[in-house]
Amino acid sequence: QHLTPKESAQIIIRHVSYGVELAEKYGLPEPIIRFIKTHHGTTRVSYFYYLHSQQVANHALDEKAFRYPGPLPRTKEEVLLMIVDSVEAASRTLNQPTPEEIEQLVDRIIQDKLSQGQFVNSQLSFRELYTIRAELIKQLQSMLHTRIAYPSLQKA
Repeated sequence: QHLTPKESAQIIIRHVSYGVELAEKYGLPEPIIRFIKTHHGTTRVSYFYYLHSQQVANHALDEKAFRYPGPLPRTKEEVLLMIVDSVEAASRTLNQPTPEEIEQLVDRIIQDKLSQGQFVNSQLSFRELYTIRAELIKQLQSMLHTRIAYPSLQKA
């Protein structure tokens, strides 16, 4: 069966409530449950929203159906998890990235979170945000650098 972009987004969004349900079932501490609830804040599932926008007239766009329910992250740690989770997922789409592509990816994700107001309830400073950015870029460049393809050894 073919899913609509809205149905696909709803399935993705449900992973948060399902995660909370499992965490509560197994008695995880409230701070961990809060991390689960806030790791996407109220961000939009942009890919499926874009597909949806291509299929319907502007007046029929239902952006709320493509947003996570929140709440927004409050602590610096919750913001850090939000950024790292998004960067890690997006970095998997890169095929032999250059250092510049990695830097652009991290910048794009952080800017997207900022423009969607995801950090407004936190006490994260711009200096701390810059430190997070720099460390993510450094770590991703270290992990994702291209390697020389060694030829297979043949028996003599």
